[in-house]
Amino acid sequence: DSDCVDIQCCETTLEVSGQRIAPPPPLMCGPLTVLQMEIDHGPFCVKVQFDFTLDADEISAEYDKGQLQLTIPYTKEEK
Repeated sequence: DSDCVDIQCCETTLEVSGQRIAPPPPLMCGPLTVLQMEIDHGPFCVKVQFDFTLDADEISAEYDKGQLQLTIPYTKEEK
């Protein structure tokens, strides 16, 4: 859910944090046992350090079908 994601930017660091909600189990007849889950649920925080200053006013994000796409331009002085 895009309401559960926060994006922060400070000079050369980008931080994406939020909460993944546990998905409901698939509809099945009988008991369900999960042997391995590739994507965990719960809180998360990812920090990415860049070698250039980020242009925080120009960062854009698009959330579609569980995927977050960020466009991260750098400042004009760094080009």
